[in-house]
Amino acid sequence: MDRGNNDPTWIKKSSKNIYQNKWYSFKHDDVIMPNGKPGTYDYIDRADFVLIIPQIDNDLYFVDHYRYPAAVFSLEFPEGDINEGEAPKNAALRELKEETGLIPSKMEYPGYLRLAPGISTQGFSIYYAKDCQKGESALEGQEQDILLRSFPINSISKMVVAGEISDSPTEAALYLFRTLYPQLFSGI
Repeated sequence: MDRGNNDPTWIKKSSKNIYQNKWYSFKHDDVIMPNGKPGTYDYIDRADFVLIIPQIDNDLYFVDHYRYPAAVFSLEFPEGDINEGEAPKNAALRELKEETGLIPSKMEYPGYLRLAPGISTQGFSIYYAKDCQKGESALEGQEQDILLRSFPINSISKMVVAGEISDSPTEAALYLFRTLYPQLFSGI
């Protein structure tokens, strides 16, 4: 199959919101599938978010908080929504300060990833917050249980394998981060 053009193999005939709140909508589309037959596709339409990889010396910083839908405490890189009209980098700086109190001396942009493109429109921009300084956080109501935790860079791969870090966006960002900054992981 030639992918030399951008013509979609699925054709949207109609779309309607099944449910909507301030964070996302659940959509139901009538489509023509790649085989030419009519069908339907249900998915979540949600705005992108930012994920931040904070570093101080040889440690990376994570937030540890309760994730209600999965009923688990989860070790994750700080992340959050991008406000309407806000640049992703500004959202990353704001979210990092709110959730952790950390202030980077420099921000780099490793890239953009899709969360789950088979069920959602959402993706996320990743920022590497280098040489952070500690400050005061400003946690929102649902974030009051967040703990800031740090781990040596050379221990993080073992934590993923052991299941101590199981958040998919965090793991995907770690993979990209390790690929782009292998010098930080030398000696592992």
